[in-house]
Amino acid sequence: MSGLGLNSVPCTYSLICQRIQVGQVEQLTDSELALFLAFECCSELCNGGFWQFFLNTRNRHTPDTIRALRMTGLDIAASSLERAFQSLTISGNIEKNAMDWEFAEQFSIDNSESFTSLEREWYESDECRQFVDILERFLEKNQDDFTEIEYEASLDASKKHTVRIRNPRSPHEPQ
Repeated sequence: MSGLGLNSVPCTYSLICQRIQVGQVEQLTDSELALFLAFECCSELCNGGFWQFFLNTRNRHTPDTIRALRMTGLDIAASSLERAFQSLTISGNIEKNAMDWEFAEQFSIDNSESFTSLEREWYESDECRQFVDILERFLEKNQDDFTEIEYEASLDASKKHTVRIRNPRSPHEPQ
């Protein structure tokens, strides 16, 4: 694999975050949205498990995230998230797909045991340890679908520089 370079997935994720923050979410390609959702999900799972994913994302876009994980080749994460979502217990009258910050107060402790076994399955998988590499392959394979790709590169550890690729074939560029 030729590789785009050191840190291409986290840096490209950061570019996508910037676009989302300025209201350009509707302009993202399917591949950009998939990389964003998959990286966000795996980062949350690795940092704090399903509790953290559901609380920090307020459970918005979970079905889209499951599709994104499958699209990017993260099938174990997709399966685990899907089963965690199915086991999600909400107390009160809050809809599972339309939550706000009240969700944090009404998230049931009943999920604890089922989440633990699903998290163990994820943490013990090669996919968990290699999710950035898997997303790197997805990014490289689908790079024509990305408006911008950014990564840090260095031949000398003391002299890092950032490379930003603007895709000339991007569907979002003016003709």
